[in-house]
Parts: sequence; C-alpha cells; structure tokens
Amino acid sequence: MEKCKAEFFLGSISANGFAGYYKQAVKNADCGTPILIKGGPGCGKSTILKRLAAHLEEKGAYVEYIHCAGDASSLDGVITSGGMFCAVDATEPHVIEPQYPQTVENIISLYDALDSDKLYENRAEIIKLFERERGWEERAKRYVTAAANIMQDTSRVAMCFTDLSKAKEFGETLAKKYITASQAKRARAYAF
Repeated sequence: MEKCKAEFFLGSISANGFAGYYKQAVKNADCGTPILIKGGPGCGKSTILKRLAAHLEEKGAYVEYIHCAGDASSLDGVITSGGMFCAVDATEPHVIEPQYPQTVENIISLYDALDSDKLYENRAEIIKLFERERGWEERAKRYVTAAANIMQDTSRVAMCFTDLSKAKEFGETLAKKYITASQAKRARAYAF
C-alpha cells in the first residue's frame, strides 16, 4: 500500500522568538477531540507521535507529520484528515493550554514518566545544558533578525522593478499546476 502523508513544519525561530501555528492547526483540524501531550525533553512525546502516525498510516489514513523546527527527526504533531485524529506536543516552545480540559481536548501528561530522583542528581548538568540551549536560541534569533533586515532591504529594491500583476498571475499558474484542490483547502485552513 502506498503511504499517504504530508510532512511540514508549523513553527520556527523568528526575530521575535519562536513563531508557530500549532494552536491554529489544532483548532482547524477536523479531528474531533485533539490530544495535547505534555512532558519534558526526552520523556517520549516524539516517539509516541511517531508510533501513532505509523499505526494510522497502516490503517490507510492520510497523515500529516508536523516536524520539530529544532530537530527535523523529531515529531511535534500528527494530524489526519477526515475527522480521525490530532495529537500535538503542547509544551515549550509551542505551548497549547486546553480551554476545556478532558472535555474538548484530551491531555496526556508524561511528566510522571520522568525519574525525578535521577533528574535531581544531575540537576547542575541539566541546568547547564538548558542555559546553553537558550544561548544558542538567542544567537539564532539575532542571525534571523539580521537576515530579515537584509531581506527587507532587498525586497524594497526589488519592488521598484516588479510587475505585481504578472507575478500574481505566474503564482496562480504554478499553484494550479502543482497544488491539488485538497492541499489548497488544507492550506487555507491554516491561513490567518
């Protein structure tokens, strides 16, 4: 059986910190009751999502894989079309807090799966690693900000020489050629 899936990112570091569309995806997913998975790093959120996705694919579902912006081999979410299923990592940096816990959204907490004693024994190293990660994130934010400024300047120059009506026409031609109607409908659902 040919696998039916789409793979994409719903967030990334930006000049203003992490920017993502996780809340919109969960809100717009036609999946009944979304599952919000909470837990610390390394407690199995991505592993659970990968196993769920594989199971859904085996059952013939069209699965949308939402990859982690910080580690593309890690999953931050799984959504199927047709009202079957939606599960996302609802922890930092793409926090989703339930509006109606266990009524509209199901919450699965993996915090209890953590070995608190072991974590406490290694707290100095863990804090050091978290601080290092925050430093890298701040550096990435500065690089993204610099790149955004360069792009804005380049865009201003390019706009002086761009025929917008022809660019729009070309974009519409490409979209008709390469994007199916169902993909376009799904993309519109995520638009602001």
